[in-house]
This record gives sequence, structure tokens and C-alpha cells, in this order.
Amino acid sequence: DSSVARVSHAPQVVASLMAAQLRDMPADGIALAGQGLRDTTRIADSDPGLWTQILSGNAAEIRTVLKGLRDDLDTVIRALDLGPGAYAALAGALAAGNEGRDR
Repeated sequence: DSSVARVSHAPQVVASLMAAQLRDMPADGIALAGQGLRDTTRIADSDPGLWTQILSGNAAEIRTVLKGLRDDLDTVIRALDLGPGAYAALAGALAAGNEGRDR
């Protein structure tokens, strides 16, 4: 359940939340979207009812993964708030992403 939460369930939530951020975006902003956004949000076009069932069935594991992601987002936000002196933390978060992707 922990592995599935990381490789399937949490990515579904993240893709859906990222896609939700686009709802009120002006068309000229959407026109700037490239392959990265399409790749990131592709799975957001899934059945919400089905995914509600899946997520509720593995809630504890998904919650753990999402809390870890929240901590990572907080690190990035803090680095951006603090400015150039804190960008090492930003670089570290991005490098950790490279390491995870390379697995």
C-alpha cells in the first residue's frame, strides 16, 4: 500500500491539484503551456468517483506521502520567501527530485 501510494495514488492527487490551478487562468496564459504541463496533468483527466474510492481505500498511506510532499513544498516556499541566501535549499529540493527520477 505504501509503494502504490507513492507511485500511483499521490501522483494522481498532485496532478489533479495542479490541473485545478488552471481553472481560472486566462486563455493567453494557458497558451504558454508546453509538454511539461501536459505530462504533469495528463492523469488529472480521470474519473473523480473512482479516484475517491481508491484514495479512501488507502487513506493512511496516501496521507503519509502527501504530508512528506507538503514538507518538501514548505521547504521550497520558505527558500523562495527568504530569497537568494536560501536558494541552496531550493537547489537541494530540485536535486532530490533528480535523484528520485533517476531511480
